[in-house]
Amino acid sequence: LGLGNAFIYDNLESQDGRNRAVAALESAKVAIDQALIKFNAAQAQAKLTESKASTRLNNLLFKNDDLVTNAQFDLRIVQARAESINLLNQNRVESQAAFRNELLKLIPVNGMAGRFIGAMQNIFA
Repeated sequence: LGLGNAFIYDNLESQDGRNRAVAALESAKVAIDQALIKFNAAQAQAKLTESKASTRLNNLLFKNDDLVTNAQFDLRIVQARAESINLLNQNRVESQAAFRNELLKLIPVNGMAGRFIGAMQNIFA
């Protein structure tokens, strides 16, 4: 700031020393005022940048929420379809098993081949 000890200004004992001290103080005040102007400008710029970043972040969060919601909805659709397909496949297997059992009932179980077929009926029933 360009200020010195009172020693530099004749310990403020002379008018000339006091005048130099006042001039140095005024010069320091001007330097401080200029620094404050720069500081306030930098602070305003920082607040503007923060506001823009906050807005962008909020937009991204909203977009993320939309994507998550849509993905959850799509997942529920896929799960419902998978459950339907699983139920259809389960019904198909049960129908095929029932049909096979009905066919096996039509095959006679006499003799060695009959006992083998009967054993197979018991195994696969």
